[in-house]
Amino acid sequence: MGRGIAAAGAAVFLTCAFISAGGRAAVSDWIDVAAAEERLLGSADQAARDDALLTFKRQLHAEGFVTGSLADSLAAAGVPPSTEFEALRAFATQLDLERDVRTGDRFHVRHEQTFTLAGVRVGVGRVLWLEVVTRARGTVAIHLFQPKSGAEQFWLPNGQAAGPPTMRPPPNVMTVTSASACEPIRSIIRRAAPCRRWSRS
Repeated sequence: MGRGIAAAGAAVFLTCAFISAGGRAAVSDWIDVAAAEERLLGSADQAARDDALLTFKRQLHAEGFVTGSLADSLAAAGVPPSTEFEALRAFATQLDLERDVRTGDRFHVRHEQTFTLAGVRVGVGRVLWLEVVTRARGTVAIHLFQPKSGAEQFWLPNGQAAGPPTMRPPPNVMTVTSASACEPIRSIIRRAAPCRRWSRS
Protein backbone atom coordinates (compact mmCIF):
# COMPACT_ATOMS: atom_id res chain seq x y z
CA MET A 1 0.00 0.00 0.00
CA GLY A 2 2.88 2.30 0.78
CA ARG A 3 4.25 1.74 -2.72
CA GLY A 4 0.85 2.75 -4.23
CA ILE A 5 0.80 5.97 -2.29
CA ALA A 6 4.35 6.71 -3.35
CA ALA A 7 3.49 6.03 -7.02
CA ALA A 8 0.47 8.33 -6.85
CA GLY A 9 2.58 11.06 -5.28
CA ALA A 10 5.17 10.69 -8.00
CA ALA A 11 2.50 10.99 -10.69
CA VAL A 12 1.16 14.18 -9.15
CA PHE A 13 4.70 15.55 -8.91
CA LEU A 14 5.42 14.77 -12.58
CA THR A 15 2.14 16.37 -13.66
CA CYS A 16 2.95 19.56 -11.78
CA ALA A 17 6.42 19.57 -13.26
CA PHE A 18 4.99 19.19 -16.78
CA ILE A 19 2.63 22.10 -16.29
CA SER A 20 5.32 24.31 -14.80
CA ALA A 21 7.86 23.45 -17.49
CA GLY A 22 6.24 22.84 -20.85
CA GLY A 23 2.53 22.80 -20.15
CA ARG A 24 2.21 26.53 -19.53
CA ALA A 25 2.12 27.21 -23.25
CA ALA A 26 -0.72 24.71 -23.75
CA VAL A 27 -2.74 26.24 -20.91
CA SER A 28 -2.11 29.72 -22.30
CA ASP A 29 -3.26 28.62 -25.76
CA TRP A 30 -6.44 27.15 -24.28
CA ILE A 31 -7.18 30.41 -22.45
CA ASP A 32 -6.65 32.41 -25.67
CA VAL A 33 -9.05 30.13 -27.57
CA ALA A 34 -11.69 30.44 -24.85
CA ALA A 35 -11.35 34.23 -24.84
CA ALA A 36 -11.73 34.40 -28.63
CA GLU A 37 -14.81 32.16 -28.47
CA GLU A 38 -16.35 34.37 -25.81
CA ARG A 39 -15.74 37.51 -27.87
CA LEU A 40 -17.40 35.90 -30.90
CA LEU A 41 -20.36 34.12 -29.31
CA GLY A 42 -20.78 36.10 -26.12
CA SER A 43 -20.89 34.78 -22.59
CA ALA A 44 -23.61 33.43 -20.34
CA ASP A 45 -23.57 36.57 -18.19
CA GLN A 46 -23.75 39.00 -21.12
CA ALA A 47 -26.97 40.59 -19.84
CA ALA A 48 -25.38 41.22 -16.45
CA ARG A 49 -22.36 42.74 -18.13
CA ASP A 50 -24.58 45.05 -20.19
CA ASP A 51 -26.35 46.18 -17.03
CA ALA A 52 -22.99 46.81 -15.40
CA LEU A 53 -22.01 49.13 -18.26
CA LEU A 54 -24.81 51.55 -17.30
CA THR A 55 -25.44 52.77 -20.83
CA PHE A 56 -27.28 55.99 -21.61
CA LYS A 57 -28.53 57.73 -24.75
CA ARG A 58 -27.31 61.11 -25.83
CA GLN A 59 -28.45 63.46 -28.59
CA LEU A 60 -25.70 65.15 -30.58
CA HIS A 61 -25.91 68.07 -32.98
CA ALA A 62 -23.61 68.86 -35.86
CA GLU A 63 -23.58 71.33 -38.71
CA GLY A 64 -21.26 72.42 -41.46
CA PHE A 65 -20.77 72.83 -45.17
CA VAL A 66 -20.83 70.06 -47.73
CA THR A 67 -17.41 69.19 -49.09
CA GLY A 68 -17.58 66.52 -51.75
CA SER A 69 -20.48 64.22 -50.90
CA LEU A 70 -23.10 64.65 -48.18
CA ALA A 71 -22.23 61.27 -46.68
CA ASP A 72 -18.55 62.16 -46.32
CA SER A 73 -19.43 65.57 -44.90
CA LEU A 74 -21.68 64.05 -42.24
CA ALA A 75 -18.98 61.54 -41.32
CA ALA A 76 -16.45 64.36 -41.02
CA ALA A 77 -18.87 66.17 -38.69
CA GLY A 78 -18.94 63.17 -36.36
CA VAL A 79 -21.91 61.15 -37.61
CA PRO A 80 -20.91 57.48 -38.03
CA PRO A 81 -21.65 55.98 -41.47
CA SER A 82 -23.84 53.30 -39.88
CA THR A 83 -25.94 56.03 -38.25
CA GLU A 84 -26.46 58.17 -41.34
CA PHE A 85 -27.33 55.29 -43.70
CA GLU A 86 -31.12 55.22 -43.20
CA ALA A 87 -31.37 59.02 -43.22
CA LEU A 88 -29.50 59.31 -46.51
CA ARG A 89 -31.66 56.55 -47.97
CA ALA A 90 -34.79 58.53 -47.13
CA PHE A 91 -33.19 61.80 -48.22
CA ALA A 92 -32.39 60.34 -51.63
CA THR A 93 -36.12 60.00 -52.36
CA GLN A 94 -36.50 63.78 -52.26
CA LEU A 95 -33.51 64.90 -54.29
CA ASP A 96 -30.49 63.62 -56.17
CA LEU A 97 -27.63 63.44 -53.67
CA GLU A 98 -25.00 63.64 -56.40
CA ARG A 99 -26.53 66.35 -58.58
CA ASP A 100 -28.65 68.50 -56.24
CA VAL A 101 -26.28 68.53 -53.23
CA ARG A 102 -23.12 70.45 -54.06
CA THR A 103 -19.99 71.64 -52.33
CA GLY A 104 -20.78 74.71 -50.26
CA ASP A 105 -24.35 73.70 -49.31
CA ARG A 106 -25.04 73.86 -45.59
CA PHE A 107 -26.37 71.01 -43.45
CA HIS A 108 -27.71 70.56 -39.91
CA VAL A 109 -28.12 67.18 -38.27
CA ARG A 110 -29.22 65.85 -34.87
CA HIS A 111 -28.55 62.21 -34.09
CA GLU A 112 -28.88 59.90 -31.09
CA GLN A 113 -26.24 57.49 -29.85
CA THR A 114 -25.91 55.11 -26.89
CA PHE A 115 -22.75 55.41 -24.77
CA THR A 116 -21.23 53.73 -21.74
CA LEU A 117 -20.09 55.68 -18.71
CA ALA A 118 -16.58 55.38 -20.13
CA GLY A 119 -17.68 57.19 -23.29
CA VAL A 120 -17.64 54.16 -25.60
CA ARG A 121 -20.27 54.01 -28.35
CA VAL A 122 -22.67 51.07 -28.12
CA GLY A 123 -24.72 49.80 -31.06
CA VAL A 124 -25.87 51.76 -34.08
CA GLY A 125 -27.16 55.29 -33.61
CA ARG A 126 -29.96 56.97 -35.53
CA VAL A 127 -30.53 60.35 -37.15
CA LEU A 128 -33.43 62.28 -35.61
CA TRP A 129 -33.39 65.29 -37.91
CA LEU A 130 -31.47 66.24 -41.04
CA GLU A 131 -31.72 69.51 -42.96
CA VAL A 132 -29.74 70.53 -46.02
CA VAL A 133 -29.88 74.03 -47.51
CA THR A 134 -29.13 73.51 -51.19
CA ARG A 135 -28.69 76.06 -53.96
CA ALA A 136 -30.37 73.76 -56.45
CA ARG A 137 -33.53 72.72 -54.57
CA GLY A 138 -33.73 75.04 -51.60
CA THR A 139 -34.11 73.71 -48.05
CA VAL A 140 -34.95 70.02 -47.65
CA ALA A 141 -35.49 68.51 -44.20
CA ILE A 142 -36.59 65.15 -42.80
CA HIS A 143 -37.63 64.24 -39.25
CA LEU A 144 -37.78 60.84 -37.56
CA PHE A 145 -41.20 60.23 -36.06
CA GLN A 146 -43.39 57.28 -35.09
CA PRO A 147 -47.17 57.74 -35.34
CA LYS A 148 -49.54 55.94 -33.00
CA SER A 149 -50.55 53.37 -35.61
CA GLY A 150 -47.44 52.86 -37.66
CA ALA A 151 -43.74 52.22 -37.75
CA GLU A 152 -41.05 54.77 -37.04
CA GLN A 153 -39.88 56.48 -40.23
CA PHE A 154 -38.75 59.79 -41.69
CA TRP A 155 -41.28 62.51 -42.52
CA LEU A 156 -41.18 65.81 -44.39
CA PRO A 157 -42.27 69.05 -42.66
CA ASN A 158 -45.57 68.97 -44.61
CA GLY A 159 -46.51 65.62 -43.06
CA GLN A 160 -45.67 63.50 -46.09
CA ALA A 161 -43.68 60.33 -45.52
CA ALA A 162 -40.11 60.45 -46.79
CA GLY A 163 -38.89 57.05 -47.79
CA PRO A 164 -38.49 54.60 -50.65
CA PRO A 165 -41.79 53.96 -52.43
CA THR A 166 -43.46 50.71 -51.56
CA MET A 167 -44.70 48.52 -54.41
CA ARG A 168 -47.69 46.25 -53.91
CA PRO A 169 -47.33 42.83 -55.53
CA PRO A 170 -49.95 41.90 -58.13
CA PRO A 171 -52.76 39.66 -56.89
CA ASN A 172 -52.32 35.97 -57.47
CA VAL A 173 -56.05 35.34 -57.96
CA MET A 174 -58.52 37.49 -59.93
CA THR A 175 -62.17 37.20 -58.91
CA VAL A 176 -64.87 37.95 -61.52
CA THR A 177 -68.10 39.08 -59.88
CA SER A 178 -70.28 39.23 -63.01
CA ALA A 179 -70.28 38.15 -66.63
CA SER A 180 -70.57 41.74 -67.82
CA ALA A 181 -67.11 42.45 -66.42
CA CYS A 182 -65.65 40.13 -69.06
CA GLU A 183 -67.40 41.81 -72.01
CA PRO A 184 -64.70 44.50 -72.59
CA ILE A 185 -62.07 41.78 -72.65
CA ARG A 186 -64.10 39.71 -75.10
CA SER A 187 -64.52 42.64 -77.48
CA ILE A 188 -60.78 43.25 -77.47
CA ILE A 189 -60.12 39.60 -78.23
CA ARG A 190 -62.65 39.62 -81.12
CA ARG A 191 -61.03 42.70 -82.69
CA ALA A 192 -57.51 41.33 -82.26
CA ALA A 193 -58.30 37.83 -83.49
CA PRO A 194 -61.41 37.73 -85.73
CA CYS A 195 -63.10 34.40 -86.24
CA ARG A 196 -62.20 32.45 -89.33
CA ARG A 197 -64.84 30.60 -91.23
CA TRP A 198 -63.82 27.27 -92.60
CA SER A 199 -65.37 25.86 -95.78
CA ARG A 200 -65.21 22.35 -97.06
CA SER A 201 -63.21 21.88 -100.20
